[in-house]
Amino acid sequence: MLSLEVVTDLSKFKALKSEWNNLAVIFGNPLYLHEWFDHCLTTYGDVSDLRVFVARRDGAVRAIAPLIIDRSESIPRLQFLTHPLNELMNGFLYADDASLTTVCVGVLRSGFPISLRGLGVDSKDLQSLCKSSRTKGLVVLRPKTVAIASVRLHAD
Repeated sequence: MLSLEVVTDLSKFKALKSEWNNLAVIFGNPLYLHEWFDHCLTTYGDVSDLRVFVARRDGAVRAIAPLIIDRSESIPRLQFLTHPLNELMNGFLYADDASLTTVCVGVLRSGFPISLRGLGVDSKDLQSLCKSSRTKGLVVLRPKTVAIASVRLHAD
């Protein structure tokens, strides 16, 4: 059975490092490592606003939604715990669909509006949030207003 914990305390956040990194390996991206999020939190975040949703099965971490409460505007909202300019590599960490669903339901039930900039339209994270919102919450999608240029490189 899956359980959900919401980490709001810096010491509990730091204690997740080993389990977090074991899960991050699945994604093969250094921006999913605990060290990146710890740096973002200490550099840009307000510790009292930490909201990391952690799904566990039999005590082992199975999914993480690394979020904070952003109070910079008139309405506080959940957003990714990351550098303000990093919008290309945001997402939840998860080992399986059931664990991802558990953190998505927890995020939706938090009572905060959610702004997950940089979450891919075709990502499993967004699909799970939309599916979970049928029971609790509302997911509103807004198309990107700025195109991102890309250049395909070919080796000769």
